[in-house]
Amino acid sequence: MKIQEILITEIPTYKEPSQFYKDGGKDLYKQFRNTFPNWPEQVIRDIYNQTSPGANPDIMTPIRQGVPASQAFIDYFTAKKHGRDAGTGLTTEQLKKVFLDGKWTKRILDVNPGDFTQHSRNRMIKRNFLKTPGQDEDPARVKRAQGNARGDGSNEAVTLIQTQQGLALWEGFHRTMSILALGDNGKDPTQWNKIKLQAWVVSV
Repeated sequence: MKIQEILITEIPTYKEPSQFYKDGGKDLYKQFRNTFPNWPEQVIRDIYNQTSPGANPDIMTPIRQGVPASQAFIDYFTAKKHGRDAGTGLTTEQLKKVFLDGKWTKRILDVNPGDFTQHSRNRMIKRNFLKTPGQDEDPARVKRAQGNARGDGSNEAVTLIQTQQGLALWEGFHRTMSILALGDNGKDPTQWNKIKLQAWVVSV
């Protein structure tokens, strides 16, 4: 299935956001940024803020044991410990290729759940696209995602990985589910109406 898309911009010049130098300090953030020099500004900022490497034992323990910070970051974000990432369903080798060598573009995609990988789609179906949030969901976060959901591509960009099996959702899970749910026409999710979704996309 060919996804219609509009190329928006190329990767902007990175501007150092000092407000995100936390849980490890400025030096740790710089090492993180230098490990993934091809990541767009928004992606690197969102992932660092979300992960808080300085407070993450899976990152900091190896560093304290003498592992170079860049290697600790690569091992963590490519799921080396398990060989496959539970969030995206991709293997360590796939993630290493895309995170270190992939080219990123910002796009507006016309998509429905059928354009995503089976792994990502199953995760969204399990949560019923936030239409009936589970007990483990943060009500405020769900409400915010649903309240901001638009089908015109004006959303804050989510992060997707393009694979041969479809789009793997990496970051922006709640936003993506809320936006895709706007296309619910009562049919199987793979047959829902296409909705415009703004995203940073990188290819495996």
